[in-house]
Amino acid sequence: MPNAKKKKLYVLCKENKPESAVVVDEEYVIQRKNDSEEVMTQFACGKCLGGEIKISFAQRDLDCKIDVVCDECGNDELNDSEVTDDAPVNNTTVYSNMENGNGYVDMNRFLGNMSMGPIEDEYYHYAAVVTDTVSVKAASVLQSSINNVKKRYSQQLKVAPDKDGVYNIKVFFDWSFYKEGPKKMFAIGVVIDAETGLVIDYETVSRYCEQCTKKRNTLTTDTINKNEFDAWFTQHKDECMKNYEGNTTGMETAAAMKLFGRSLDRKLRYKVFISDGDNTTYHALCRMNGGEGPYGNVKVEKEQMMCDYNVGYKESNVVTLLGFPNTTITNTHLELTHRKREMLTNKRKRKRDELVVNGADHT
Repeated sequence: MPNAKKKKLYVLCKENKPESAVVVDEEYVIQRKNDSEEVMTQFACGKCLGGEIKISFAQRDLDCKIDVVCDECGNDELNDSEVTDDAPVNNTTVYSNMENGNGYVDMNRFLGNMSMGPIEDEYYHYAAVVTDTVSVKAASVLQSSINNVKKRYSQQLKVAPDKDGVYNIKVFFDWSFYKEGPKKMFAIGVVIDAETGLVIDYETVSRYCEQCTKKRNTLTTDTINKNEFDAWFTQHKDECMKNYEGNTTGMETAAAMKLFGRSLDRKLRYKVFISDGDNTTYHALCRMNGGEGPYGNVKVEKEQMMCDYNVGYKESNVVTLLGFPNTTITNTHLELTHRKREMLTNKRKRKRDELVVNGADHT
């Protein structure tokens, strides 16, 4: 099954709806209303055989139900059920919008270009449905990874858990901004088990909430007053997307502290922490719990990566490296990496020189 269909299956499939009941091959058609109405004028009523068929549209944002009625005898037997709460078109469209890194404004700009009405606050409802569904799936995948990590340590490495059932493991920690640029609003931190290469936890750090920003902008237009905004925010804060206050330099540390702080809930202790040469995050971890660190008497040890790997820009190298258990980053690997990089640089230089020469020949 193609990846796009797998993702759609994850988004549309709910706990009470088996995957076999989700139609991922169903094709959607975008059609003008006038064309649909024109087509129906070519048909006669199947009951009185004389009346003209009229259609009307009952829409719930992008999901639509077509009502078919004979203007002569009133026959409406062809009508289907009401627009369901599943809203598959809305959920899929909002999900695609989110997947491309777009938000509320981008979605409604698209609808405006299609001469369709905007999706107001319902947009956030659809986004919440998508987020909740994907979060449940992600939690299931992470739990499966954690179980495999524990199995690896206990059965193959012969490492037993402590008396509380907690395994001491070695992990990679890395992070990346969702998008580069002057406004770095979102970042993600990832913990990867060094033995299996499996992602066992992640944390998203956000400096921005679109709903808050949109609502706060209404204060400047006197649409609502400060008391009304405060009342709204009291109800909204539990689902607010903003979970970090501060500058971008502290986002890595914030993600790491949350990840290490909840590892014991997963019966894992990240005893050996492999990261780059920057010790800022490591020192912040050591200062947790009044200077006792995340695990009290068990101190976290830091090992430095010899190579400058990054989740956002060198993920393929990380996956390749972590695809082999017990693989370590050595000076030999570093040398080979530099050699490969040098070869690519020389290749680009030769290509550039060829373009310059060819360009000179045509002048």
